[in-house]
Amino acid sequence: MLVEEFKKYSHLEYKFDDGDNLDWEIRIAAREHGLANSLMDWSNSLNIAIEFAIHNFESKNIDYTSIWILNKSEIDQIRIPEETINFNQITTPTIIQFTPYTETTYYKRKFIQGGFFLKQPFQDITNPLNLNSFCSEHLTQIIIPKDAVGGIWKKIASKVNIDLSAMPVNNTFDEGLDKFCEELNKNYD
Repeated sequence: MLVEEFKKYSHLEYKFDDGDNLDWEIRIAAREHGLANSLMDWSNSLNIAIEFAIHNFESKNIDYTSIWILNKSEIDQIRIPEETINFNQITTPTIIQFTPYTETTYYKRKFIQGGFFLKQPFQDITNPLNLNSFCSEHLTQIIIPKDAVGGIWKKIASKVNIDLSAMPVNNTFDEGLDKFCEELNKNYD
C-alpha cells in the first residue's frame, strides 16, 4: 500500500517503462526518499555510515548509537536489471545491486551512500536485524557511546564541512517527497 501511495504522489521520471525493472526502480526511489519497506540501505563507506549514525544525535536523546557491519559474502546477491526478478519472489535476505541510477529519481543518495540494498522478507522488517536469526549471524555491531560523539564530530569536521547535511536536498520537490514519505510511514505504522 505504501508503494502504491508513493506512485500516486511522486512524479519522478523513471528509466524503465514497465515490468519488474520499473517496479524495482520505483521501490528503490521510494526507499531513497525514506519510505518504509523491506529494502534496507547499506553503505560501502565507513565515514558515511558514521556520519549517518551520529547525525542529529543530541536530538535523539539516546545514550549510544551503532554502526552495523554486514558480512555479505554468504548472502545471495542480485544485480538489477542484469538479473530480472519479481520483487515479491525474493523470500530470503538478498543483496540487491541496482545499477541504472538516474539523476531525477535517487542519484544524489546513491552517489553519497555508495552502497547496496538488503531485501528482507516481509515478516522480518519490523524486527531489528540483530534479532533476525539469519542476519544476526552476518552482522557485527560497533557501539558509539554518547561521550564519543563529540570527538567523532571534531574528526569529521577536520575533513568536511559538518554544517552541510550528509543528504543534501537538491530541490524542494525532493524535500517535499521526503516529507510525504515520512507522513505515509506514520499512516501505516
